[in-house]
Amino acid sequence: LSFRMNVSISDHAVEAVTRGLPRLEMLCVAWMDLGKEGVAAISQHCARLRELDISGCGDFLDDAALARITKECTHLESLDVSDCYKLSDESVKHVTEHCGHIQQISLSRCH
Repeated sequence: LSFRMNVSISDHAVEAVTRGLPRLEMLCVAWMDLGKEGVAAISQHCARLRELDISGCGDFLDDAALARITKECTHLESLDVSDCYKLSDESVKHVTEHCGHIQQISLSRCH
């Protein structure tokens, strides 16, 4: 399911979709105007995710937010957090500690 660059989709809509689709395996929320509630919805309702593209969401995605996601979405195989400038080495550590199936991580332009 892709919402890429859809700035009209709110955190509440992301929560409704993720709550209604608990078996979701692929989610793209890249370059959206999400907030903490959107991140919480992903971590709470998307435990079966294998692919997550959350690139370009640098305003809200920090180490703590990514830690919440990786602790709940432990089946991730592919993660794109490119252009998320608030991430640090701690985020990489969270991914490697909690996502044992990870095969691909995109970290481009994470300054």
